[in-house]
Amino acid sequence: MLKSKNPCCKQFSMLAAFLFLFICSPKIFAQSPEKAFSKALHFADSVYSTGDLKSARAAYLFAKKINPAHPGVNNRIAEIDRILAQSAQTRTQALQELYSAEDALKNNDLAKAESALGVVGKLNSHERDILQKLNELQIILNQKLELEYKYQDHIHQAENLLSTGYFDKATVQVNAALQLKPDDKNATLLLNSIQNQKKQAVARFEPLYAAARSAYNQKDYAQAVSVINEALKILPEHNGAQELYNTCAGILSYQQELVQLYSSIIQRADKAFAQGNNTEAISLYRQALDVNPDEEYPKMQIRKIENQAVDAKTRQEQFNQLIASADEAYKAAQWQQAASLYDEALNLKPNDKYATSRKKEAESRWAEIMRKENNYRLWIAQGDSLSNLEKWEQAVVVFTKALQVKPE
Repeated sequence: MLKSKNPCCKQFSMLAAFLFLFICSPKIFAQSPEKAFSKALHFADSVYSTGDLKSARAAYLFAKKINPAHPGVNNRIAEIDRILAQSAQTRTQALQELYSAEDALKNNDLAKAESALGVVGKLNSHERDILQKLNELQIILNQKLELEYKYQDHIHQAENLLSTGYFDKATVQVNAALQLKPDDKNATLLLNSIQNQKKQAVARFEPLYAAARSAYNQKDYAQAVSVINEALKILPEHNGAQELYNTCAGILSYQQELVQLYSSIIQRADKAFAQGNNTEAISLYRQALDVNPDEEYPKMQIRKIENQAVDAKTRQEQFNQLIASADEAYKAAQWQQAASLYDEALNLKPNDKYATSRKKEAESRWAEIMRKENNYRLWIAQGDSLSNLEKWEQAVVVFTKALQVKPE
């Protein structure tokens, strides 16, 4: 810490020695008092102009010995005494505040240290040792304030993450804070709180996650999404839950696209039928059946159109043609088309055993293909979700399963 000794003492000692020589010089005492006083006063004024008040005071005192009644000298000495008294008081206060700031910094009382250094700055001291110490302590204070800011920022982020259930990310922030302040009790307490709250959250999360997996296994994807959303509100960082949500959401999105496509085709088919364009209407209704083979409405509309177009004379010819086309499709393993054609033939002859038998077999073959297709699409959707999450190894496993279902 600072010493109370003024750094100007060395300069003052040198000047005092010079004054001693000046006073004792035989030449000065050999001159008249007026000349001696004039030289002494001139010297004192020159020292005063440099700002060295203590040395200037000594010079004016010497001049006063020569001419004690000179008012200018006496006034200047009184002025210097007032300034030096005020300077001494300022230095004393500055030293006290610097002592206080240094002690506060040791105790990490940054607010007190900042206040004390602010007082020193306002005192506007020009003494070199005061300014040097003020600068040193200000640097230390700035370093500690920067560390405190980083620490508080980590704690603030941790608290925000904790409030939204991001326990792992909150833990990372607290650990970063503890690297700045390893012995900080508040950060340690917050870390323990995060761990305890995570345990409680896991206990609430697990039943919901299990219910979501069960809904997924039962292909109730909407229910799975609904439940997993609730689970993710508790543990948004859970990778398995996020993967399950992405998979189910992807399947629902695909199904919704099919619904919209089917609806669009049906609207076009109904419009064509209403305008009497039966050929285009039948083509569109068949496209709708390609999208959703289980829908009865397109089949009903096709039958209606065909019944309107076919009379008794041509019914058998059309039936034969449909059976021939259906048989060709059947031989070419075009099961959906074959089943559709047999179904159209049965519209003409509902009790035909051959068409009924072949339609049933074609539908069975087509159903098996669709089952594999659905499994393939599910594996592809899950693989895409894993790829989006950059879980490449798991994605490769899932895509391999998709290729096993549909090698071509």
